[in-house]
Amino acid sequence: MKEKEYSEEEIREDRLKQKRIQVVCDYAIYIIRTKKDLTLLEAEKIVEEVKNYVLKIFPDKEETFNIIYLPRFKREIEKRFTLN
Repeated sequence: MKEKEYSEEEIREDRLKQKRIQVVCDYAIYIIRTKKDLTLLEAEKIVEEVKNYVLKIFPDKEETFNIIYLPRFKREIEKRFTLN
């Protein structure tokens, strides 16, 4: 099976999407870490909203999100709310 050839524009667009996702995830982590009156429910909602954003950009990448980003969010939430 031959792999699809991607144009420079497609590669550039994909990298831009990935960068946007990274920025959104980093900002969400920052909010979870620093917002003084954040509740556990609000933190979980932030994660859900980020996941929905990612899936709008890459609809077929839920498993990738769950492998790469979800553990990071879970660690931050556990640390913030001392869950074990």
